[in-house]
Amino acid sequence: MATENEVDTVDAATVVGYQDVGYEWETVHVEAADQIVFDTEGDLYIGVYAGHELIYPNLNDPKPEKRSEWFVQLKWTDPAGAKFANAGYELRNAYTETTFDDEGRPTVVDKIAPGSMTRNELKKFVDVDQASEMKSYRIDVAKPRNADSNGG
Repeated sequence: MATENEVDTVDAATVVGYQDVGYEWETVHVEAADQIVFDTEGDLYIGVYAGHELIYPNLNDPKPEKRSEWFVQLKWTDPAGAKFANAGYELRNAYTETTFDDEGRPTVVDKIAPGSMTRNELKKFVDVDQASEMKSYRIDVAKPRNADSNGG
């Protein structure tokens, strides 16, 4: 508690440099994303799909077979910021298409257009005779809103 001659201070963000007015900004990089983990049937996430990234987690491993391991990370944005999920079989196949060259290297392209509003719901777990059950999702893509509609 501050005494009569002391002032409480609060850390707050400050703007340094030019004033933030009169410019039209285009985002070229976003902050580190928060991870979305679907672990309970009914888990639901709605966000704007921002594309995917092909991740090679073991590029520095001395074993060549480990260096070639990869997975797809899906990215979204919502009013709280950037989000990502490591895509298992169903999410990867719903959002992206993977092809392989003659040497087995993957090329991954989006099937759902970045910028699309998507709804992702974990519907159930499916026994696939592996160490863990497959997560099965319902993925919906919103129809574009008619910006020219005046409601009449």
